[in-house]
Amino acid sequence: MFRCVRSIVLLVGWILFLVFGLIGLSCSAVVVFDEILDLTASQFERLGTEIWIHFSILLLLDRLASVSRVLLGLTGFSCSVIVCCLG
Repeated sequence: MFRCVRSIVLLVGWILFLVFGLIGLSCSAVVVFDEILDLTASQFERLGTEIWIHFSILLLLDRLASVSRVLLGLTGFSCSVIVCCLG
């Protein structure tokens, strides 16, 4: 019984770990790539509303990456604790 539960926990944990890892990695990559472009405030003013929408999307992606990294850590920790408790 415990082997079955442990296997399921490990499988779900790995799936969540991969999903949260990929989300965090892809969002971070987009934000870092945009940081390389380094848009200044004067460029924001010249380009108008479109760039503010773009900037808002980047902030949202950055927050999603942060949340994803937290969930990644919690998933790994909780799965480790559950597997250790099950023996």
